[in-house]
Amino acid sequence: MIDNVITTNFRELFKNRIQFIIPFFQRGYAWDKSQWKQLFEDIENEIISEIDKYSKYYEFEHFFSSIVVMPKNNSTLNGIQKFDIIDGQQRITTIYLLLAVIKNILQERGNESIEAKNYAVELNQYLENNLNFGEEGDYKKLKVFSSKGDRLSTYKIVFNTDPQDNLVRLDNQFINHISKVTLFEKWLYGTSNTKHKLIKKTTEELVLLSNILLDCLKIVWIPLAPDSNNAQAIFESLNARGTPLSASELLCNYIFRGFENLSNETIEELHNDYWLYIANKENIKFDNYLMHLFSIGESKNIGKGHKIYTFFKKHYPIINEKNSLNHLQRIKDYFIYYDLIINPRNMQGVDSKIINILKDINTTSMDSATPFLMEILKDYIDSNINLNELLLVLNEVLTMIIRVKIVGQYTAQISNLFPNLYSYIKNKENKIEILHQRFREFDYFISDEDFENAFVNNKLYANNNQNFTRMILIKIDKLQHSFGQYPDYSTLNTIEHICPQNGRDETGWTKYLEYDAQNEELLKVIHTMGNLLLLSRPANSHASNNPFKEKVLTYHKLTYLNKDIIQRYENGITWNIEAIKNRSKDLAKIALSVWKWT
Repeated sequence: MIDNVITTNFRELFKNRIQFIIPFFQRGYAWDKSQWKQLFEDIENEIISEIDKYSKYYEFEHFFSSIVVMPKNNSTLNGIQKFDIIDGQQRITTIYLLLAVIKNILQERGNESIEAKNYAVELNQYLENNLNFGEEGDYKKLKVFSSKGDRLSTYKIVFNTDPQDNLVRLDNQFINHISKVTLFEKWLYGTSNTKHKLIKKTTEELVLLSNILLDCLKIVWIPLAPDSNNAQAIFESLNARGTPLSASELLCNYIFRGFENLSNETIEELHNDYWLYIANKENIKFDNYLMHLFSIGESKNIGKGHKIYTFFKKHYPIINEKNSLNHLQRIKDYFIYYDLIINPRNMQGVDSKIINILKDINTTSMDSATPFLMEILKDYIDSNINLNELLLVLNEVLTMIIRVKIVGQYTAQISNLFPNLYSYIKNKENKIEILHQRFREFDYFISDEDFENAFVNNKLYANNNQNFTRMILIKIDKLQHSFGQYPDYSTLNTIEHICPQNGRDETGWTKYLEYDAQNEELLKVIHTMGNLLLLSRPANSHASNNPFKEKVLTYHKLTYLNKDIIQRYENGITWNIEAIKNRSKDLAKIALSVWKWT
């Protein structure tokens, strides 16, 4: 399998007409600031700092790990020897880009320095396959040839122009994708006077750096025999020690193995049409989507990270062109439901009542229900259930989630409730009854008594949970408004603590509370619903930690919640632990009418 292992350097690798191709199963360029910085530190500490007037740069070396390659079939076509990079993509791409940026800086200085001009020309031979490939073959000039958003940005850095190549139309799929290649170039030019900022280096320093990159970074060249099978498996094994591949990257590589008999251009088109269709979406965590999708119908959630990939390989050990395309189609088809769940918004053909419920579920930050929601939304879109059935089920699921969250009974077990939940109610008339039965089996059918008790006594405010708390307050407030004439809740974007969280001693609250000020229970009830209001940011700032009677004067009467506090103050209520609990009890009764079991 392995043939002619040698120790070499980048000058030897880049000096001939050659092309190192990043195979499709590889990820894109992934190094970031930490790896770039480490490279410069190693060069500085192990080579540059050791050079003195008695030594030459080439007397020093730094081991730069190994590069594993596999010769391509017809590898000498057009006079260019071609290799697939199985391991070492990040290292070889980094050096290639770094040499290109040095060359560009030296070219810019060419009018002022003949030395810079001549060395830029010399350096270019290590970057370009100088052949005439016709009007639509510019990419063949690259000595490091990638895809997945890196090819176009690499070409622009190496040649300072746009390519004329028929593959550019595929690269345009990445128009909103910021390649790490581009970020590396920006980092090299730098925004501060740091050691890596190449523009600050003299021509002599740049020439020295480029020579060090070409001659002093020693690599072990490991060529695999051209008939080596399963290059992807070798790649996964070798890369286990590097920057970990995500589950979606591993899965993409695995699925696309089914297209190995197709042309590279066709494979890239499939990748763009199916995979990038999702991967380039904003606010999407691809791995999370795949986890929820593959959990559908399972007895429990399949788990995160590499468990997703392990699950898929176990369940689909045979990959060919037909089933690979089926997998891609399913991943693309279900995404519309996932996107609707995590980004609820008005969509053509989707009732606003559905959107509102999904928004509330989304606000709970409990995404365990996602596999179930994807299945039932698909059945609705496919006209297998009607709107009334869907709304009944969604409301019941929302009620369960709200009650579980407020009672504080949420555990990891809930992620095992939803993957196959829809199979229990699909095509059944008594859907709600079955849901209740399943909730009871998982101990998630929270009684009215437990819900009310938790609403009164549990902390329902936390810095990382304010959207949920705000949603609860809005729903309660809405129910108390007549004729659906609501205030603009978007302006009521903060949560006010009537009895303040802090600064009670300095603002007279400690004296006002008397014995309650020393009661440990105060620290708990301060964060219960009875002590909370909705205010705009300016109003909240104005209320600050002021005494109760001063705060009440600043509360507007736009919301039921505010008018209720004003009324209690006017009735002579002292705002203490008892008053907070009494208000929590009153709000709990309203909450029970909002999130009630059918």
